[in-house]
Amino acid sequence: MSGDRKFLDLSRSKSAGQSVLFYFFSLIILILLCGLLGGFFAILTGASSGKESFEAGQKFGTIVAIISCTGLSVFIMYKKNLWKKTVAWVCAALAFAGSIVLGGLLGLVFTTILYAMHSNNFRRS
Repeated sequence: MSGDRKFLDLSRSKSAGQSVLFYFFSLIILILLCGLLGGFFAILTGASSGKESFEAGQKFGTIVAIISCTGLSVFIMYKKNLWKKTVAWVCAALAFAGSIVLGGLLGLVFTTILYAMHSNNFRRS
């Protein structure tokens, strides 16, 4: 149980293994979230054909991925107190750009780099 809390504590530095697990866990959650919200959006738009509803759902799913990757990156920067690190800002910007290009698949790579970074918090653990 103690290991689970450390895995979910975003303010701590992470090992390579924990970072890989975080990436795949986040990717699965993001795929499910984008699929569900994209499908719901396609139903709400009332698209007449399967192709139209798929395209509407895909566009909305991409928007959800962009917001999720960028929001998670900024949240990790907040929890780790990385506001003054240029590398952290570059990773957050690349998470935004990567999620525009390839959705969560690429956007979460840069978010995971932030997840693995050393924290600027000065508390002892």
